[in-house]
Amino acid sequence: MVRYLEKLPSTYWWIIGGLMWALTTSTAFGANARVLRIGSSQTNIAVSHPDTAPWILRDRVCVVQLRSTIACGRVMKVTSKGVIVKLDAPSADVIAGDSVVAESQTMNGGAGASASGNLAANSRGEAQSAQQAPPRVENNNRRPSQITPPKAQLLDSVRKHPQSDDFNFNLSAGTSISFSFFYPTVNFQYSFAPEWAIGLMPMGLFAGATGASLTGFGGYATLNYYSQKYFRGLWVQGGLGSLYFTVNGPTVSESANALAAIGTVGWRGYWDLGLNIGVGAGVQYIQDPAFTTITVESAGVLPLVILDVGINF
Repeated sequence: MVRYLEKLPSTYWWIIGGLMWALTTSTAFGANARVLRIGSSQTNIAVSHPDTAPWILRDRVCVVQLRSTIACGRVMKVTSKGVIVKLDAPSADVIAGDSVVAESQTMNGGAGASASGNLAANSRGEAQSAQQAPPRVENNNRRPSQITPPKAQLLDSVRKHPQSDDFNFNLSAGTSISFSFFYPTVNFQYSFAPEWAIGLMPMGLFAGATGASLTGFGGYATLNYYSQKYFRGLWVQGGLGSLYFTVNGPTVSESANALAAIGTVGWRGYWDLGLNIGVGAGVQYIQDPAFTTITVESAGVLPLVILDVGINF
């Protein structure tokens, strides 16, 4: 019997499971307003309106990643398509597709550096003007007619930052891991729509046993869905493919084709170095090649964890 990889210690699976839970539950409070573009100074950002009610001038909003507030700011321009938000401080962590919520909806009311900036602003002048002006109605039941007409195109007023670029391709390399196998993989995807991509996922296997060696080459054609544009956010992947196995040894030589299928759910996020990281978990099926001399332990339906690092272009 050929063994590809000793079973990983249980501690590793606890770590991987915790990472997967954190990543796949990262949607922020069900918000549907998103960052559309980041300015070159990383201070001004273009943001879409939420479905419930549009933003209005001087609204306080926050950008949220992984249930954490990373930046807050104030709405400075408004159109029917979206708004321009000036952040309290430049932030290199904000990326296109991040969730945006009202500051009052964050778990700590916009705590951290952004909150301190807000408190400082209030102490300088807003408290004085509040006594002379009626309180502003919160963003609950606004009508589109309340939106200030634009003087210029909204998105054109924010110069693009590289993180806002629209990408058509993603190339990543990593591994597929289960209890009894370890496959190096390459994942090449083409985005035919902002949230959808088709891909090719070549993979290989090399294993040895007393008197024989096993190799396998093949891959999948995949369909991928992302909750955010251009390879970002919640990542759902399904694929069909095949593997060609060969066994060679002094007294044995066998080969066979095997059908394969894969299904995973995970997350792909941006990394400051210009890379993106994909993490997924699901199941993989490989048809048993029915060799007479060895047992292929990766055959059948097995749980699967995918880890890869890639680039967009």
